[in-house]
Amino acid sequence: MRKVCFVLLLLLATCFLHAQKHDYNWFSRDRTTSPGTGIHVQYIDSIQDIDIQLFDWHGRVNASPAFSDKNGEFLFFSNNFHVYDSIGSVIENGDSIAIGFYQNYVLNNFPPDYALAIFQNGGTIPISDSVFYMFHQTQEYWSGAPNWPIVGIEEQGDPLIIASDALHLTTVRKRTDGSLYIRPEEKEVLLLKDTIVESQLTFVKHANGRDWWLLVPEHYSDSAYLFRIYPETGEIDMQGQTYFSDQNDRVTSIKVTRSSPDGTKLARLINNYGSGIDHKLELFNFDRCTGAVERYFLDSLSPAEIWNLDGDLAFSENGRFLYMAASEYIFQFDMELDDPFSEFDTIAIADDFRYLGVLPTAFGQFWEVPNGKLLVISANSTPFFHYIHQPNEKGDACGFEMRAIVLPAERLRPQDSVIIKGLPTYPPYRMPPLDYDCETSVEEPERQSDVFLSLYPNPAWAETTVQIHGAEIGQARVLDINGRQVAERKGHGRFDVSTLPSGVYLVEVETDCGVFVRKLVIR
Repeated sequence: MRKVCFVLLLLLATCFLHAQKHDYNWFSRDRTTSPGTGIHVQYIDSIQDIDIQLFDWHGRVNASPAFSDKNGEFLFFSNNFHVYDSIGSVIENGDSIAIGFYQNYVLNNFPPDYALAIFQNGGTIPISDSVFYMFHQTQEYWSGAPNWPIVGIEEQGDPLIIASDALHLTTVRKRTDGSLYIRPEEKEVLLLKDTIVESQLTFVKHANGRDWWLLVPEHYSDSAYLFRIYPETGEIDMQGQTYFSDQNDRVTSIKVTRSSPDGTKLARLINNYGSGIDHKLELFNFDRCTGAVERYFLDSLSPAEIWNLDGDLAFSENGRFLYMAASEYIFQFDMELDDPFSEFDTIAIADDFRYLGVLPTAFGQFWEVPNGKLLVISANSTPFFHYIHQPNEKGDACGFEMRAIVLPAERLRPQDSVIIKGLPTYPPYRMPPLDYDCETSVEEPERQSDVFLSLYPNPAWAETTVQIHGAEIGQARVLDINGRQVAERKGHGRFDVSTLPSGVYLVEVETDCGVFVRKLVIR
């Protein structure tokens, strides 16, 4: 039977964009003892609030951005080492997804399934209802870098620090029976090899409401790498580097970047490690058409007597207010002011309550609940959730409630309460398109039919992955600018380009729908 390749009419489904419920579930267990109990937090539309259930599991996961399908059904989560399904079992080929000395050290020296916080080290973007791109950073130990937190390990007498030197992509797929799996050739695909700021992956939707921008700040530099992700084709294009901030080298310990609900503003908290060091807030304009970043505000804030390693930012649903969790305090800044520091409200101050008579209340991180509320965790392993009920309102009217939720005791260890040290950070899945068209300086990939070629990463450093969507793939070749074949393979998968000189190449792929060609840049 002859296969027919139909032309697609590309439409933007606004209702689809607003139905994205990929952030409706998350799971956390901080205890290192096994067995033990964590919690599964789920947002439920029918009650317009969260439901908390105990979750028996043998491992440890902290601040994991668990991923749900577009209808809010829990699919999978990761602890930055393995990928697990919704009941805590490693999915097919989902073991050992992380590369790096730090991950290997933990795997070899701690109990199985032990992990540390992910925060902004990872994020998942849906490509379709059955294909999900999971971006994740390596975590390495480095020596000699200034101002990084010491982790208690030495190499030849030098203290080591946590850093990141690569960005990877792992593709999770769902079969028709609902089972999840990872193809070997789509596991740990190298997207970027450089010294990049750890825990700083920032996702913002393109102005068209369909594509994604990914901003990855470079360490020891004032630049950031800019990627554009095209869900319609699966293509990931690195647009190059853009000026970001001269404060990149100061980003030590906790560092978070948050986008406003409309995606036109970015806010970054630089919460430095150590005492007596100021903590800075940066505000940026973000161009959703081009991905350009322009900083318009930088200042220090040090009213808190105690700053620990925790701190976070969150925007109100209407975008007017920016909230900062800062150890003993929660501040509210008015984004309509030219200088947000000139006048701000302190909406929460830690009280004298001590958990178990010892641990004080402290404010660590936010979760932007789908109903518009802000959930806040205590930063020092205490079993409490705080709530900001009306974030769109100014000052005390925002409705802060201290210890609004007390977490239950562990079912398998009733002498211990469930504790949480981190909350997940999600891409802004429901960010709407802008209400105006824009001419982007970034070239759109050609999309002429329901068959298209994906090539990522592009530019490539050591390898690139070739995939054809909608057709049977035959031979794939890499050609230099003179048309000479320099690499080939059968079927989709990875090309090793580590031995090829830097330059421009062509990837030619034969399919049962014809021959497809894309440009490949090797750095």
